[in-house]
Amino acid sequence: MLTQIGFGQSIDTLLFNLKGEVFCDYTKKHADSAQVKIIGTDGSYEQTFTDSSGTFNFELKPNTSYSIVISKYNHMIAKGKETTVGLENSKIFYNEYEIMYNPGCPIALPMLSFEHNSTTPIYIEDLTPTNPEYLYEILIENPYLVVEVKGYRDESEKKNVSKKRAQRFVKEVLSYGLDKNRIKYIDGGLGENREIPKKKDPHRIPNPFVIDENRLLTTKIVSTNYQPSNKN
Repeated sequence: MLTQIGFGQSIDTLLFNLKGEVFCDYTKKHADSAQVKIIGTDGSYEQTFTDSSGTFNFELKPNTSYSIVISKYNHMIAKGKETTVGLENSKIFYNEYEIMYNPGCPIALPMLSFEHNSTTPIYIEDLTPTNPEYLYEILIENPYLVVEVKGYRDESEKKNVSKKRAQRFVKEVLSYGLDKNRIKYIDGGLGENREIPKKKDPHRIPNPFVIDENRLLTTKIVSTNYQPSNKN
């Protein structure tokens, strides 16, 4: 006996497919041999690897939601979600995913500005994300990364405020429970003297509320082979 869903297809004839393409943001080419995992709300788990054209394909079950996790060596994890819950007709889901090449790459955080001679970031209501928590979540999702936070100041500010900005930010990230060996801070000095890439950084998320771009923090990946210490 076939189970009917409203006026759509019977549940026994519904067909759902997830098809995707994975790209490397650095090369802008298809990413082959990337691992793709899907985890269903029914407890199901499947994995595959992208082919030479960066594509993958899964069959999905009716009335199930899925989390999608894509990973590849030297790249940051990408995530996605799909659901077949409530769908009454067959469907092919198609998505493109971009994985960030990470050695030496800046972490994509909204740019912060600071009050004069202060370690207090300037937030405009809820329009600026909470960067320490956001960075913590990225590092938990990518457990092999080590990052460096560098603080800067403008020429009218005290010399040590740039270091204190980075120090405070790192302290806030560590407060979520991160291993202290996974994040470092250094004094970047004057923001106007910092090295600025000749090409526009594709990872930078602009913040329209930045008051002074010399009072800022930068965050970049310095290692991709973190290994936790074994504590007996």
